[in-house]
Amino acid sequence: MNYNESKETVLQLLPTDDAILQLAEECVELSKEFLIFNNTEYGMPTRVMPTGAMEEAADVELVAEVLLDKIYAAYDRRILGSMVGSILIVVKGLGLIHIRKVLHEVCHDLAKAALKLRRARSGENSTPITEEEAKEMLLCHISMIMALDTILFKNEEREQMEKIKEMKMERWAERLRGETADGNGIQ
Repeated sequence: MNYNESKETVLQLLPTDDAILQLAEECVELSKEFLIFNNTEYGMPTRVMPTGAMEEAADVELVAEVLLDKIYAAYDRRILGSMVGSILIVVKGLGLIHIRKVLHEVCHDLAKAALKLRRARSGENSTPITEEEAKEMLLCHISMIMALDTILFKNEEREQMEKIKEMKMERWAERLRGETADGNGIQ
């Protein structure tokens, strides 16, 4: 099964609220990886990203892609591309250490935005923002993550992340179809 077929399976079988929760969870994991990396590499401008950070960034991108396809119109997707381009212009001048720290913080913000959207959608534990406002906030945070990932993960790292995403999308589809154990996560 190819990536697009696996993705279509995931889009059909994964409830939207589960995708929202999965995004929040993956953001927390990525944030943790960058916290560890930033603490061990503090002050050292190394370009080499640890495998854990690369894998978690791939997870965040993968779930964000699925969620975008589930809840956003094509118009919103074009806005995302524009937002990522604008953010890249602003953050390109920042050093790698600062970008990693910002990514750590944005992961937390994206996780909170995902959970806020879930609350707005369900009406449980109500929130003063509408579902549309929550979707806009989520789109802003996804664009920040995508822009920062673009700067941090280049060339071979990007290729490796794309392979990770392909492999994980296929496993995710298999789990959702019940072909393997644990039908929820993408691990």
